[in-house]
Amino acid sequence: MRRLRILHRWLGLLLAAPVVVQGLTGAILAFVPAFSSSADPTASTPPHSINRIVAAARAVSPEGMRPGRYIPPEGSTPATVILVPRSGPARGAGVALHIELATLTVLSTEPANAGPLGWVRRLHTSFLLEDRGGRQINGWIGLGLLAIAVLGAVIWWPRPGQWRAAFTIERSARGWRFQRRLHGAAGGWTALMLLVSAATGIALAFPQTTRAALGIASGAPPQVARPADTAMAPDLDKVVSVALEAVPGAQLRGIFLPGRATEAVRVMLGPPDTEGVVSLVTVAVDPWTARIVQLQSPATQSAGERVLRWTHDLHQAIGLGPVWRAMTVAAGIAVPLFAVTGWWMWLLRHRNRRRTAGARAAAVNSGA
Repeated sequence: MRRLRILHRWLGLLLAAPVVVQGLTGAILAFVPAFSSSADPTASTPPHSINRIVAAARAVSPEGMRPGRYIPPEGSTPATVILVPRSGPARGAGVALHIELATLTVLSTEPANAGPLGWVRRLHTSFLLEDRGGRQINGWIGLGLLAIAVLGAVIWWPRPGQWRAAFTIERSARGWRFQRRLHGAAGGWTALMLLVSAATGIALAFPQTTRAALGIASGAPPQVARPADTAMAPDLDKVVSVALEAVPGAQLRGIFLPGRATEAVRVMLGPPDTEGVVSLVTVAVDPWTARIVQLQSPATQSAGERVLRWTHDLHQAIGLGPVWRAMTVAAGIAVPLFAVTGWWMWLLRHRNRRRTAGARAAAVNSGA
């Protein structure tokens, strides 16, 4: 147990700063959406076709960029088209065009993760090092946090008859003892959420490794036959209509647009008044023949795909109700508390050791 305590202590001291960033930014990202206004589903149908909206975005796309994703309007909000590089990985990159529905004019152009909340999201997922392996660094820090949480749970685990004391703090506790009891009590209340948040964050930071471990395909769009006329554009309105017919009662959540003429269009649908990806239905449609080539729904997807989708929603506290969201926020806020109390205990320990050593030296000198 002593070795576990030492390992727990030094991991916590060394990783205090980055895990505090992870905890606080995670708490903000879980907390802010709870106060976002809900959209009016009756006003979410644009007056223009999706084809015209995407065409308007394509007309103003900078060289080397293409429309990669269409996000439908919610209530009175504009439609959004995300521009991505024509070549190379599109993950984490992109420019968001917000298009006014009545006139098809671009209201604003900004990076896909712009604004204060976007900055917090990039800090949380990659420490603002998107082009320098930040997501992988974030994953390794998450592994450290998971190790700290597991070791802490083992060290904290109370003996029979001491469960109540493990979750509370004595009023008479002072100094190092107070910091230790506060550290342990906070860990007892948030241990489960810390373990879940760390484990799911690691899985999201290493998507390819996670997919391979779960036996899931790479996630690339299904391939279709290349049309004879490569200059023609896919009829997105027809594609969406086919997808909605296949999933009655669903609402459009978004469209992933193909980067090549041999890729299917992926239409994302979801039940009304739901969020997250657990309930999401993905319909891949051949844009040239209007034929469904793949349909993934909660009823048909593999066990590995379900686990991956649950990992996403559990980590982001989406679609699981206010209690889970509150618990996620509490776990994130607890991380800096662990860092402060851990460092404070370490400093008090060293101060007490110096005092003890000084008292012993004084006693020896006086005896001489």
